[in-house]
Amino acid sequence: MTPFPTWMKLATSLQSFLHDSASKHLLRFVLKSLGKTCICIKRMLIQTIYNVLSLCSSKDIIVFLKSSTSYEYCNLYCVYKKMNIKNYCIWIDSSKYYSISTLWTIAHAKIILLDQSSKILSNIIISKDTIVIQLWHSGGLYKKVGFDAFRRGYDYQSEYKRVQRIHGQINYFVISDSKLIQYYANAFNLKNEQIIPLGLARTDLLYQCDKQEVKNRFYELHPEVKGKKILLYAPTFRTTQKTRTCDNNLIDINILNSQLGQEWCFIFKVHPTLIDKISIENGWIDISKYSYDESILLSDALITDYSSILFDFSITENPIFLYLPDINEYTTTERMLYVKPENLVSEKNVAYNHTELISIILNNNQNSNYIFKNYMSSCDGNSSLRIVDFIEQVYRRKK
Repeated sequence: MTPFPTWMKLATSLQSFLHDSASKHLLRFVLKSLGKTCICIKRMLIQTIYNVLSLCSSKDIIVFLKSSTSYEYCNLYCVYKKMNIKNYCIWIDSSKYYSISTLWTIAHAKIILLDQSSKILSNIIISKDTIVIQLWHSGGLYKKVGFDAFRRGYDYQSEYKRVQRIHGQINYFVISDSKLIQYYANAFNLKNEQIIPLGLARTDLLYQCDKQEVKNRFYELHPEVKGKKILLYAPTFRTTQKTRTCDNNLIDINILNSQLGQEWCFIFKVHPTLIDKISIENGWIDISKYSYDESILLSDALITDYSSILFDFSITENPIFLYLPDINEYTTTERMLYVKPENLVSEKNVAYNHTELISIILNNNQNSNYIFKNYMSSCDGNSSLRIVDFIEQVYRRKK
């Protein structure tokens, strides 16, 4: 009999090893450890390059640190348009934190502006001479964030380190209402004086755009619904196995059409992080490519769940409905809430099933004024100017 070649014996031994349960766990542990080691080495290398560049760099520019959703969130763009010193402003892509040109730009930054978490600030400890101003993408106060939103299933120490790495370099944090200062100070481990209630820059657009003109353009594209009121459904994302998704089947569009279709037409906008990533069920008019301000101004009422769009929408003074059939699951597995939904929009505007949803839409209770006065009072149409004034004061102060 011809003996197995050596490589066949090795392959057989390796196969036996991989099928052994204990061996699988050992291999997984080794691979995970190697992955973590590689990440640490990469961070150390990037940090070293940044440190060298920073030592020989003057701090004289304002960096707009954009992410993949910054265009949708719009805060950075609204601020940039009002800047008086655009020649000192540079845009960089947060995802390209490993490039030398990005590190060079960050090393020269006197001020860094961002609108959410950033890979750059999560992987580099920047100079104390650089001021970080967070133009947070959400208004109001609803879902827990920052140090209040540790992930379930992880120990406290590791979660604290993770959130500190992501948000620990913020110097100033811009919010939508002075009544929320203490909440955000606690959530991001900042002092009260670091929380600046200047308003959300993007909300200025809601005061500047012509609402009727937006509606007329929509009716030209969809003449079949002309004359009907427009109901916007804009749910937040869900996370499944670390992947963001959106279950647009939570609401049965056929039920809405059969009960309310003579008076209302129904439009759908996906969360900014999911545009072009999910398909919309037939029956909805998909407006996901509409701009932030057009989506809101177009609508006569809003249905959402845990999304902060409700705070921006309150500026319109139109009704806001919360549809929460999965609230127990969401608050158990996804994110806890600061505010009970019924305390936010009133019990008359919260539904947990289709019957209740139809009922609250028919009753059409107005609730936007309460939300605006308590969560968005700094958003008066002049937020961008106040933010720009603050940025330029900080720039001059450190010059």
